[in-house]
Amino acid sequence: EIPGVFGGCSSLEAVNVAENSPYLTSIDGVVFNKSVTEILFFPQGRSTEYYLPETVTSIASGVFSGVKKLKKLHVSNSITNIGEQAFKEAAITSILFEGEVFGEELVIGTSAFEGATIGKLKLPRHTTVISDRAFAKANASEIQLNEGIVSLGNEAFRGATVVTKMSIPTTVKTMGEYCFAAETNSPNVELPAVGGQLESISNYAFYKNTKIKTINIPAT
Repeated sequence: EIPGVFGGCSSLEAVNVAENSPYLTSIDGVVFNKSVTEILFFPQGRSTEYYLPETVTSIASGVFSGVKKLKKLHVSNSITNIGEQAFKEAAITSILFEGEVFGEELVIGTSAFEGATIGKLKLPRHTTVISDRAFAKANASEIQLNEGIVSLGNEAFRGATVVTKMSIPTTVKTMGEYCFAAETNSPNVELPAVGGQLESISNYAFYKNTKIKTINIPAT
C-alpha cells in the first residue's frame, strides 16, 4: 500500500505516476487507481484545500492518515467506502460531504477517524455502518450522525471528545461493546427517543461515561 511506503514524509507534496502505468494514475500529485474511482495516496505535505474528484467512490486504507497541513477537504456524496485508518490521527479543520448524487450505502471502516482532529463533521445521509473504533479518541467540535445508520461497532466512539452532544439516530439497531465508553474522556451522547429501532446494546457500551444524564429505552 502506498501510504505505508511514504508514511511520515511530512514535507512530501506530490507523487507523480508515469502516464503509461497500467494500474495507477496521478492528478496534481495525488495517486488514484486507473479509473479514478479510488484514491490511493495523498501527500502529507499538501496544505490549504483539496477537492476529491467526483468520480471517487472509495477512500483506500490509510490515505489521509497523519495528514495535518490540509485545512479543508471536499468529498463527493457518491462516496461508498472510507477505508480502515483512512483519517487516523489526521488533523483536518473541515471535511465536507457535497453534491446532489448519493452513493447507495456508505461504510466507515475500522479506525477510520481514530485519534483524528476533524472540527465539525456532518455524515452524509447514506451512511449505514460505523465500524469498530471508527471515531475512538477522535476530537471534534461536532459530529452529526445521520438517520439511516443501522450499526455502531465495538468501541466506535470510545474516548472521543465531541463538544456538541451527539444524538444517536433512531434507525440504529445495534451498538457494540464499549461503543461510547470513556477513556480519558467521556463521549458526549444521548440515546434515541422512545420509539426508535434499537434492538441490541452490547456489554459495556457506556462504560464509565460520566456525561450521560438520561436514558430512553425504546419499545423494541
